[in-house]
This record gives sequence, C-alpha cells and structure tokens, in this order.
Amino acid sequence: MAVRCSGHVNEGDKTLTHGTQTTVTYQGSVADTETKNDDRLATLVQNYDAAFRLAFESFALGTTDSPVRDGEVLELARRAGITRGSRVLEPGSGSGGVSRLLAREFKCDVQGIDLTPFQFEEAQRRAETAALQDLVSCSLGDMEVFDYEQEAYDVAMDVFSWIHVPDWQRLFSLLSGALKPGGRIVMYDAFLAPAATDETAALVRDAWLVRICAVDDCTALLEESGYRVIHTQERGRQVLDNWRGGLANLREKEDEFLGRFGEDAYRFFVETSAWTIGAFEREELTAAQIIAEKA
Repeated sequence: MAVRCSGHVNEGDKTLTHGTQTTVTYQGSVADTETKNDDRLATLVQNYDAAFRLAFESFALGTTDSPVRDGEVLELARRAGITRGSRVLEPGSGSGGVSRLLAREFKCDVQGIDLTPFQFEEAQRRAETAALQDLVSCSLGDMEVFDYEQEAYDVAMDVFSWIHVPDWQRLFSLLSGALKPGGRIVMYDAFLAPAATDETAALVRDAWLVRICAVDDCTALLEESGYRVIHTQERGRQVLDNWRGGLANLREKEDEFLGRFGEDAYRFFVETSAWTIGAFEREELTAAQIIAEKA
C-alpha cells in the first residue's frame, strides 16, 4: 500500500535542488510567498539533504531528526494528552521521525508536512518501511501557507522545526483554524536565553534560518493568537547534553561521513554543532517545552 501523500498547489511548480542532485518538483502553497521566502526555501532544500540525514543518524540520539531523545518526545506527548485515536498535525515534519514515533507508541493518526522534497520522499519511504502507512500521512508544502483541514486536529506538534519559520504569529493563527476546540500546540524548540547578545542572536538567525526569540516572547505570541499557555519547562541543560553526545557520536563516524559526503559537509556539521554547544554553555541559547491550548 502506498503512503498517503499530497502536494497542495496554489501556483506554478518549482524545480529545486538539494546538494548536487536535481530533486522532484516542489509542489507548495506559494501564492502568498515572497522572493525572500523563495530564497529561504532553496537554502533549506540545499541544507536538508542526504548529508543532513546521515549527520543526524550519526548523532544516534533517536529517531526525531533533532537534538532530542525519543523518550523526551514521548513524555511531552503524554503530557499533551496524545492517545490512541488522537489526530496529530506535524508541520515541519522532516523525514517523519516524530510522526513515526508517535504513531508507533500511541497508534494515533499523524499528518506530516514538509517543504523540502528530499525529506518528504524519505518520510514516505520510511513510513512504508515501518508499516505505518495507515497512520502516517505525508504532504509536501509550506506550513506558513498550507491549506489546512479546519478544526480537524487534537494537537499540532513541533520538535525543533518551527525555529525555521519567520512569522510564528501567522503560523499560530493558521494552526488555530486547523485545531479542534480545546486543541493544543505542543513545542519543544530552541530559544534565546536572557544572556544572549545581539551578535549571537544575529548569528543564530543567519546560520539556522530561524525566527528565534525568548521563551516569554513565544508565549506572549501564543496568547495574542488566542491560546492559553498551560505548560512551560526549560530544557536547555538536557539539550546541551544531547548535543555533546551527538557531536561525539558524529566524530566517531567521521570516516563513513567523509567517504559519502566529503570534507566540506562534515566540517559544516561539526562546526555548527560545536558553535551551538558553545552558545548553550554560555547560556545564550536554551531550549524549552511549551503547551498551549486553543481557547
């Protein structure tokens, strides 16, 4: 059985590349995007390619394509009330690691959305390989302009993905329409810590293509968008430990990585990880879990 998948098209298709290979045609909701978002899309597609996949698999922290271990995601999902029969939306689902983890553990239905063709293809393939195609759906599109099914989902889940979204308030408003009454936004992501300098904030935004802010700023945006914040927990120390362990694992697999993707790709991941670890150690970056309920 094929994995359920869809591409929402409002305007002409775009052929993009990741690494040095031509990918599938991108079918996204692009009617409202601007040139700067096209540039962001092209850069994300270039970065989130086969080398990225191997890098995070080499981290060996779990299955979620992030510096978060599986147990942490499941603990947060339980706190958010995800159970068998829940409908979960995962905008920015990457290659579907979180989607598959939730479907396996809770037997819930998960709809993943990602704008990078390589990740989308991987999500389809891996869901089918794991025999989760009846629970995990995949769509190729941009979460900021996606044509969401209305009042259909119990939870919208973010695990180190929405950091790439330039306009969180717009996303929160869109997700409010997709969530059922009482539905919840669940976030586990990176944030600026109180000690962050303007230089570090600018470097993070440039390196990660992010809309990063402080936890308090995020919760304020959620409240302005009609949500009630019911849980926050700082997780900076845990994520720092995860990054350290992941970087050590990646260095142990240096020969495999170099053989497949070359020195430039390996250096990019090692240097980015080392810089990120330094920012967490200086307490300029942190991580947090947030749960907010639709009013």
